[in-house]
Amino acid sequence: MLDSRTRLVILVLLTTAHTSAKGVMVLILAGITILAIAVYWRSFLRGIHVIGLTMVAILFFVTVIWLIGVGLSSENLVIGFLRWVSLATLTVVLVLTMNALEVVTSLVYFRIPVRVALAFGIGLRFLPVILDEARRIRIVNRQYGVQFSHMAVRKFGILDLLNRLTGPLLIAVLRRVDSLIISIGVQQLEQRIKNYKFQTLTTLDILAVLVSLLICVLSWLQWHPTG
Repeated sequence: MLDSRTRLVILVLLTTAHTSAKGVMVLILAGITILAIAVYWRSFLRGIHVIGLTMVAILFFVTVIWLIGVGLSSENLVIGFLRWVSLATLTVVLVLTMNALEVVTSLVYFRIPVRVALAFGIGLRFLPVILDEARRIRIVNRQYGVQFSHMAVRKFGILDLLNRLTGPLLIAVLRRVDSLIISIGVQQLEQRIKNYKFQTLTTLDILAVLVSLLICVLSWLQWHPTG
């Protein structure tokens, strides 16, 4: 079992690799995702609904692009679909292998501020709560005539409209984070994070990070050829 810090670094590196991978590299990344599913199959089963919905959304987007007739070949559409499905699946699987404390302590280990790390951990583990908050704010905005549409863009401008739509959500989420910090106690939380014992990094951890780094570099070079 890989250390939580290792899984976090791998997630960052392979996410970067997915965004720039093309051709054979996408197939390699898809193979890594299948390997992650085989190793962490329980996490895959827990997140299969999220993965399924993501696949449907990506398939819908790809279908719309194909129907519109954007200048992309069928091969590029299939590779693009595989790339984003692989990324979504890998992200869900790796995230679900870690509990909230492991996520927060791993981020703090890499010098991320406690409150930022806690907000990220809450965002991952309490996504349904955030979605409910977003739904509530969307209903309120709709009552005041603020919703993302062509007329709203013309009325408010794109930047002002995005601020009206996302600003209240960010404030609401930060308030919930502050409430949680207050309820737990900042000192108790920091002490708990400080006393958290990571497992010793093994050769497998180091090898996994090096392989992920190599794939990330190769994908970047594929996207930005030097010659």
